[in-house]
Amino acid sequence: MSQKLNMSRIKLKGINNSLIKKMNNIRGVNIKCVHLNNGELIDIHVKSGLVILFVSMGSGRIIDSSNTRYDKKLGSNSFFILKACDTFQLEAKTHGTVIVEFHLSDYNVQEYESNLPMIIEEKDKVLVVDSNKTPITTSTMWLQKNILPGIIIGGVSSRGENKVPFHKHPKIEQVFISLSNNQAKLVIDGLHVDFHENEVIHIPLGSEHGVVSSNQGMINYIWLDFIEIN
Repeated sequence: MSQKLNMSRIKLKGINNSLIKKMNNIRGVNIKCVHLNNGELIDIHVKSGLVILFVSMGSGRIIDSSNTRYDKKLGSNSFFILKACDTFQLEAKTHGTVIVEFHLSDYNVQEYESNLPMIIEEKDKVLVVDSNKTPITTSTMWLQKNILPGIIIGGVSSRGENKVPFHKHPKIEQVFISLSNNQAKLVIDGLHVDFHENEVIHIPLGSEHGVVSSNQGMINYIWLDFIEIN
Protein backbone atom coordinates (compact mmCIF):
# COMPACT_ATOMS: atom_id res chain seq x y z
CA MET A 1 0.00 0.00 0.00
CA SER A 2 2.75 2.47 0.88
CA GLN A 3 4.42 1.93 -2.51
CA LYS A 4 1.19 2.49 -4.42
CA LEU A 5 0.36 5.68 -2.55
CA ASN A 6 3.89 6.80 -1.70
CA MET A 7 2.35 7.22 1.75
CA SER A 8 4.33 6.81 4.94
CA ARG A 9 3.74 7.07 8.67
CA ILE A 10 5.65 7.34 11.91
CA LYS A 11 4.30 5.85 15.12
CA LEU A 12 5.60 8.11 17.87
CA LYS A 13 5.75 5.33 20.44
CA GLY A 14 8.51 2.86 19.65
CA ILE A 15 9.90 4.72 16.65
CA ASN A 16 11.52 2.67 13.89
CA ASN A 17 14.29 4.63 12.17
CA SER A 18 13.59 2.99 8.82
CA LEU A 19 10.06 4.40 8.89
CA ILE A 20 11.43 7.87 9.48
CA LYS A 21 13.56 7.60 6.35
CA LYS A 22 10.52 6.63 4.31
CA MET A 23 8.68 9.68 5.60
CA ASN A 24 11.17 12.00 3.93
CA ASN A 25 9.60 11.99 0.48
CA ILE A 26 8.32 15.57 0.58
CA ARG A 27 10.70 17.58 -1.55
CA GLY A 28 12.63 20.13 0.49
CA VAL A 29 11.40 18.80 3.85
CA ASN A 30 13.36 16.46 6.12
CA ILE A 31 11.41 14.93 9.01
CA LYS A 32 12.83 13.19 12.07
CA CYS A 33 11.72 12.32 15.59
CA VAL A 34 13.63 12.45 18.85
CA HIS A 35 12.81 10.67 22.13
CA LEU A 36 14.16 12.34 25.27
CA ASN A 37 14.06 11.44 28.94
CA ASN A 38 13.79 13.98 31.74
CA GLY A 39 16.85 16.23 31.82
CA GLU A 40 18.27 15.16 28.48
CA LEU A 41 19.48 17.92 26.16
CA ILE A 42 19.76 18.23 22.41
CA ASP A 43 21.52 20.99 20.47
CA ILE A 44 19.57 22.59 17.62
CA HIS A 45 21.66 24.44 15.06
CA VAL A 46 19.89 25.50 11.87
CA LYS A 47 22.39 25.67 9.00
CA SER A 48 19.87 26.65 6.35
CA GLY A 49 16.19 27.36 5.80
CA LEU A 50 13.74 26.82 8.61
CA VAL A 51 13.15 24.30 11.38
CA ILE A 52 9.75 23.52 12.91
CA LEU A 53 9.79 21.57 16.19
CA PHE A 54 6.58 20.02 17.51
CA VAL A 55 6.37 18.68 21.06
CA SER A 56 4.10 15.67 20.58
CA MET A 57 4.41 14.16 24.05
CA GLY A 58 5.84 15.45 27.30
CA SER A 59 7.29 18.92 27.74
CA GLY A 60 10.54 20.77 27.29
CA ARG A 61 12.50 23.95 27.72
CA ILE A 62 14.15 26.01 24.98
CA ILE A 63 17.34 27.92 25.78
CA ASP A 64 19.32 30.18 23.45
CA SER A 65 22.96 29.52 24.34
CA SER A 66 23.98 32.90 22.94
CA ASN A 67 21.28 34.81 24.83
CA THR A 68 20.76 33.88 28.47
CA ARG A 69 17.54 35.90 28.56
CA TYR A 70 15.79 33.50 26.17
CA ASP A 71 14.43 30.67 28.29
CA LYS A 72 11.00 29.37 27.30
CA LYS A 73 8.87 26.41 28.33
CA LEU A 74 7.28 24.15 25.71
CA GLY A 75 4.26 22.07 26.71
CA SER A 76 2.66 19.20 24.83
CA ASN A 77 1.13 20.13 21.47
CA SER A 78 3.28 23.20 20.97
CA PHE A 79 5.51 24.38 18.10
CA PHE A 80 8.87 26.12 18.15
CA ILE A 81 9.98 27.61 14.82
CA LEU A 82 13.49 28.90 14.19
CA LYS A 83 15.53 30.11 11.22
CA ALA A 84 18.97 29.63 9.69
CA CYS A 85 21.94 30.40 11.97
CA ASP A 86 19.82 30.08 15.12
CA THR A 87 21.38 27.93 17.85
CA PHE A 88 19.29 26.63 20.73
CA GLN A 89 19.23 23.84 23.26
CA LEU A 90 16.12 21.85 24.07
CA GLU A 91 15.89 20.19 27.47
CA ALA A 92 13.25 17.55 28.19
CA LYS A 93 11.30 18.30 31.37
CA THR A 94 9.40 15.00 31.49
CA HIS A 95 10.22 11.36 30.83
CA GLY A 96 9.28 10.22 27.33
CA THR A 97 9.29 13.63 25.65
CA VAL A 98 8.86 13.24 21.87
CA ILE A 99 9.92 15.96 19.43
CA VAL A 100 8.96 15.92 15.74
CA GLU A 101 11.35 18.03 13.68
CA PHE A 102 10.65 19.41 10.19
CA HIS A 103 13.73 20.88 8.48
CA LEU A 104 12.79 22.96 5.46
CA SER A 105 16.25 23.33 3.99
CA ASP A 106 15.38 25.38 0.89
CA TYR A 107 13.19 27.98 2.53
CA ASN A 108 14.23 31.62 2.24
CA VAL A 109 12.76 33.37 5.25
CA GLN A 110 14.84 36.54 5.11
CA GLU A 111 11.83 38.86 4.84
CA TYR A 112 10.09 36.98 7.66
CA GLU A 113 13.00 36.96 10.12
CA SER A 114 11.32 39.45 12.43
CA ASN A 115 8.68 36.79 13.18
CA LEU A 116 11.28 34.27 14.39
CA PRO A 117 11.94 32.48 16.63
CA MET A 118 8.28 31.73 17.25
CA ILE A 119 6.40 29.62 19.79
CA ILE A 120 2.86 28.46 19.01
CA GLU A 121 0.98 26.85 21.88
CA GLU A 122 -2.38 25.16 21.93
CA LYS A 123 -3.87 28.19 23.68
CA ASP A 124 -2.86 30.32 20.68
CA LYS A 125 -5.00 28.45 18.16
CA VAL A 126 -7.96 30.33 16.69
CA LEU A 127 -11.38 28.91 15.89
CA VAL A 128 -12.26 29.19 12.20
CA VAL A 129 -15.32 28.38 10.11
CA ASP A 130 -14.68 25.77 7.43
CA SER A 131 -17.63 25.35 5.09
CA ASN A 132 -16.22 22.01 3.89
CA LYS A 133 -16.55 20.45 7.35
CA THR A 134 -19.67 19.21 9.15
CA PRO A 135 -21.38 21.38 11.81
CA ILE A 136 -20.07 19.17 14.65
CA THR A 137 -16.45 19.63 13.53
CA THR A 138 -14.19 22.13 15.28
CA SER A 139 -11.64 23.67 12.93
CA THR A 140 -8.71 25.70 14.25
CA MET A 141 -5.85 27.71 12.80
CA TRP A 142 -2.44 27.51 14.50
CA LEU A 143 -0.31 29.32 11.90
CA GLN A 144 -2.17 31.40 9.35
CA LYS A 145 -1.24 31.99 5.73
CA ASN A 146 1.53 34.52 4.99
CA ILE A 147 3.01 34.50 8.49
CA LEU A 148 5.76 32.27 7.09
CA PRO A 149 6.32 31.42 3.40
CA GLY A 150 4.46 28.40 2.10
CA ILE A 151 3.44 26.98 5.49
CA ILE A 152 -0.01 26.81 7.10
CA ILE A 153 -0.85 24.86 10.27
CA GLY A 154 -4.35 24.00 11.43
CA GLY A 155 -6.34 21.45 13.40
CA VAL A 156 -9.51 19.38 13.26
CA SER A 157 -11.44 17.80 16.14
CA SER A 158 -14.82 16.21 16.85
CA ARG A 159 -16.39 13.47 18.97
CA GLY A 160 -18.52 10.58 17.78
CA GLU A 161 -19.58 9.71 14.26
CA ASN A 162 -18.26 12.24 11.78
CA LYS A 163 -16.52 12.66 8.47
CA VAL A 164 -14.02 15.06 6.98
CA PRO A 165 -15.23 15.03 3.34
CA PHE A 166 -12.94 13.67 0.64
CA HIS A 167 -10.88 16.32 -1.13
CA LYS A 168 -7.59 16.88 -2.98
CA HIS A 169 -4.72 19.38 -2.80
CA PRO A 170 -3.09 19.61 -6.24
CA LYS A 171 -0.28 21.91 -5.06
CA ILE A 172 0.04 21.05 -1.37
CA GLU A 173 1.96 18.33 0.46
CA GLN A 174 0.32 17.59 3.80
CA VAL A 175 1.41 16.00 7.05
CA PHE A 176 -1.10 14.96 9.73
CA ILE A 177 -0.05 14.65 13.39
CA SER A 178 -2.64 12.77 15.43
CA LEU A 179 -3.16 13.99 18.98
CA SER A 180 -4.37 12.24 22.12
CA ASN A 181 -7.54 10.15 21.80
CA ASN A 182 -7.58 10.36 18.00
CA GLN A 183 -9.34 7.17 16.91
CA ALA A 184 -10.46 7.34 13.30
CA LYS A 185 -9.96 6.01 9.77
CA LEU A 186 -7.96 7.93 7.22
CA VAL A 187 -9.12 7.25 3.67
CA ILE A 188 -6.56 7.91 0.93
CA ASP A 189 -7.48 7.23 -2.71
CA GLY A 190 -10.18 4.80 -1.56
CA LEU A 191 -8.00 2.83 0.86
CA HIS A 192 -8.88 2.84 4.57
CA VAL A 193 -5.94 3.33 6.96
CA ASP A 194 -6.14 3.17 10.76
CA PHE A 195 -5.47 6.64 12.16
CA HIS A 196 -4.66 6.41 15.86
CA GLU A 197 -3.17 8.79 18.42
CA ASN A 198 0.53 9.68 18.35
CA GLU A 199 1.16 9.13 14.66
CA VAL A 200 2.60 11.25 11.88
CA ILE A 201 1.21 10.52 8.40
CA HIS A 202 2.17 12.03 5.06
CA ILE A 203 -0.73 12.79 2.70
CA PRO A 204 0.77 12.53 -0.81
CA LEU A 205 0.43 15.43 -3.22
CA GLY A 206 -2.85 15.28 -5.17
CA SER A 207 -4.30 12.23 -3.40
CA GLU A 208 -8.00 12.21 -2.54
CA HIS A 209 -8.32 11.89 1.21
CA GLY A 210 -10.71 12.25 4.12
CA VAL A 211 -11.17 11.16 7.74
CA VAL A 212 -14.01 9.04 9.15
CA SER A 213 -14.90 8.30 12.79
CA SER A 214 -17.50 5.98 14.34
CA ASN A 215 -19.96 6.59 17.19
CA GLN A 216 -17.25 5.64 19.69
CA GLY A 217 -14.46 7.38 17.82
CA MET A 218 -12.83 10.78 17.93
CA ILE A 219 -11.11 12.98 15.39
CA ASN A 220 -8.24 15.01 16.83
CA TYR A 221 -5.28 15.96 14.66
CA ILE A 222 -3.09 18.79 13.43
CA TRP A 223 -2.30 19.30 9.75
CA LEU A 224 0.68 21.04 8.20
CA ASP A 225 0.43 22.35 4.63
CA PHE A 226 3.67 22.68 2.67
CA ILE A 227 2.81 24.73 -0.39
CA GLU A 228 4.87 24.56 -3.60
CA ILE A 229 8.15 23.74 -1.92
CA ASN A 230 11.12 24.13 -4.30
